Amino acid sequence: MSPLETVVLAHPLTEPGGLGLPPLFLATVVVAISTTLVLRLPTGPPPATPEDVAGHGTTGRPSMGTGERVARTFAVAILLLVVIAGRLGQDSQLDNIAPSLAIGLAWPWLLVVALVGRGWWDRINPFDTLARGLQALGGQADPVGPSPLRGGRWWAVPAALAWTYYLGVYSQPLEPRVVGAVVAGYTILTLAGCLAVGRRRWLEAGELFTVLFGAIDGMRNRRSRLAPDRGTTVVIAVLAGGLTFATLRISTLWIRQLLELGVDPLAATTTMPGLVGVAALSVLGLQASERWAVRSGAPAGVVTGAVAVVVAGIGLAQAMVRERLLKAAVIVVARFSNPLGGDVDMFGTASLVPANELIGETPKVIVQLSLLVVAATLAGRAVRRRCPQAVRPALWAIGTYTAVGVLSVTAV
Repeated sequence: MSPLETVVLAHPLTEPGGLGLPPLFLATVVVAISTTLVLRLPTGPPPATPEDVAGHGTTGRPSMGTGERVARTFAVAILLLVVIAGRLGQDSQLDNIAPSLAIGLAWPWLLVVALVGRGWWDRINPFDTLARGLQALGGQADPVGPSPLRGGRWWAVPAALAWTYYLGVYSQPLEPRVVGAVVAGYTILTLAGCLAVGRRRWLEAGELFTVLFGAIDGMRNRRSRLAPDRGTTVVIAVLAGGLTFATLRISTLWIRQLLELGVDPLAATTTMPGLVGVAALSVLGLQASERWAVRSGAPAGVVTGAVAVVVAGIGLAQAMVRERLLKAAVIVVARFSNPLGGDVDMFGTASLVPANELIGETPKVIVQLSLLVVAATLAGRAVRRRCPQAVRPALWAIGTYTAVGVLSVTAV
């Protein structure tokens, strides 16, 4: 068997996995189900909303109600809690709330809300809230209708690569001191960008989560504007490839193939080129799909927005690897009694410890595959509503990224 056939037909892809079925077969089934749902389920006209008419963006909304103020205060409180607990609390993943709250729980739930919510990030964005506060303290105001930042969303590409590196390659992503430093450092850099070039300009072009959630929101309505610049395509493609690699690198497929070649599959000299290579292939694939869609008469950005929805599904499936999301929820409940760790037990939950297995392998894989089916279906239906002429290239892109996501989580 040739080296290429060895990789394509590797045993981890063709042997029965957690569901007793080969990952290649599962990937085919998931893509077939989601494609059938996209093409068969009816799609009504999307409703118009004030945000859609005015245009999407963190910040163009001039005022906020009481509910939004409460939500923003809560988001900032969570952000500060992660930083304070991570830097000052017990240096233990089980005794400190920061790792489970930020990486295990908050990140996946942001993706959940991205799939089901509408304009929600604009209403809770803690970076926007903090930047508004700094501007008020300094007597600085954003100009009305500021011109886009030169370079567009290319400014968010380093953050996308760094985020996927942190989640998928860095050896100690859940150490409390590391989590606190990462969240604090990113917040400081974001606020510095807001003060340097303007809050709205930086958040819309350089802040990773605003770019990701904005791309997803842009697919919800015909009237909301898309993000057609190439920078957005690269950001979404890097996230898709990087999040997939984060799971792929701990899979049987990755480990077995590299061990057979005499290479350490977990060494930085292996994982870093792997991350960059997968991200680069993802960028090339998404750009090719975008060009195909444009040649079909679609506006730029449609396929990118669809893949952004798939990215949310991939991130959620990754969060369920080894039941990390469920275990993080238990730890967060336990640590609410004392977020910094120690002997205090304010609410009587400090003794809670997640079991080694909460739901079992088979239910976990079913949940992961269901999440990928839902994300792929939502992405395809959004394309049908927005731009029917882009359905074919979009379905190719959605199917490819979904299939790779299935392979990465079922070959673990």
